[in-house]
Amino acid sequence: MDRRVASIRDATGSRRGRRVDHGEREPWWQPATGCSRRGTATPEVKRAFGLSTDEAAVVRRRVMRVNGAPVELTDSWYPLRVAAGTALAEPRKIRGGAPTLLAELGHVPHSVTEEVGIRVATDRESHQLDLSTGESVLTLLRVSKASDGNPIEVSLMVMKGPRQIRYEIEVD
Repeated sequence: MDRRVASIRDATGSRRGRRVDHGEREPWWQPATGCSRRGTATPEVKRAFGLSTDEAAVVRRRVMRVNGAPVELTDSWYPLRVAAGTALAEPRKIRGGAPTLLAELGHVPHSVTEEVGIRVATDRESHQLDLSTGESVLTLLRVSKASDGNPIEVSLMVMKGPRQIRYEIEVD
């Protein structure tokens, strides 16, 4: 079973995150308006999926909150070959979460690549995260691939700072 511990600390040192097993959902997320839809992917998502400029993908959007305040935006993208006709493409919560559904559909992540960066927030991100114009955000782009090397999910997390991220991964 995939077991991960992710800890994120805010400026006060408060920790959020806990051990997560497939099928569990973090208690601090909520779907964003229009949480699942077909759309034009961002350039980094298109690159990860190998999509042409006019190809669409399915995106599920969430806003993470701590004590009611927005702290993170997460967009999880799925190629149409994976999401079409499934709950991933529907604007509702998925029982057991997307990782459980992906596994049930035969799409089990074999490898994950993450890119972490810092950049100025877009206008939309500034508005959704209650940031001032010009403030920086921490970004984490996660590409999950099946054993055949094909990407099955690309998630872009945009976090307001300051944050500290710590990973602990059990290796079997």
